[in-house]
Amino acid sequence: MVAGASRSSIWTGVASTRFLRRKKMHDMSAFRKPESVARAATALLALCALNGAAAARGGFSTDENRPDSWYIETLPPEVQAGIHRRGEACPRPLSATRAFARFIEVSNVRFIAIHFHALSCGDRSALCTADVCLHEIYVSSGGRYHLALSSRVRDVTLTRIDNSAAVEIACESAGCPHLLRWNGRSFVGR
Repeated sequence: MVAGASRSSIWTGVASTRFLRRKKMHDMSAFRKPESVARAATALLALCALNGAAAARGGFSTDENRPDSWYIETLPPEVQAGIHRRGEACPRPLSATRAFARFIEVSNVRFIAIHFHALSCGDRSALCTADVCLHEIYVSSGGRYHLALSSRVRDVTLTRIDNSAAVEIACESAGCPHLLRWNGRSFVGR
């Protein structure tokens, strides 16, 4: 017996536990009734219909890879201007998927990598070939953004190495630099 507990309080606890078990069993049996199942199914279908209607209105997206002009419009003006120059062959307004722009900040310097393979464009030949696409990196150190790197490669990834920015490049050829580091003015190979 637990110290400080009387026999009656322990018995009350046992009785309460038995009552709760019976109550739970009774409540769960309600879900086995056909009308309850039908109500639950109707509610689920209504939620699915609302989800589709909200997505159609732009309330929220169920597909992260759906092109949207928002991914371009929220970029700094200098970066937008560069994108519009490169995407002259593409229909307006320009739109892109979520993978279009990637950001990193290192030592108060901001970097934006633009992946043109994620830009929706009818004429892909202006931006991409079979295996490679245009990638650009813009840099800002508290002011305006400027183009620091432009290359036609498979992919680029912004990263941080020893408290400095770097870009990992996935290349077509074995001779291209695979890692470039930011030296304060440009990206250089090691």
